[in-house]
Amino acid sequence: GTIVVFDSFGKLLQSFQADMRKNAKMIQQHVNGSVSLQGLIDGECKKAGSYAKAIVEGSAAMGLLWLSRALRLLEKTLHVVLEDRAAQ
Repeated sequence: GTIVVFDSFGKLLQSFQADMRKNAKMIQQHVNGSVSLQGLIDGECKKAGSYAKAIVEGSAAMGLLWLSRALRLLEKTLHVVLEDRAAQ
């Protein structure tokens, strides 16, 4: 999916790509059946007592937090590249 976009950048973004894959796998490890991401996170938060306490290493909440940050960074980076190209 989205993570393979980094293949076109070669070694430059390999660690970024590896982090995204790690976080996606972290989320997948917690999926049982047909639960939504919201349902998954809500379940972890209920079990931990709060959203803040649910964000621990290895949790789906932590994986989703870092994956969403990486996707926002990718979106902003591609937006800047496209704007720069359009300005030329």
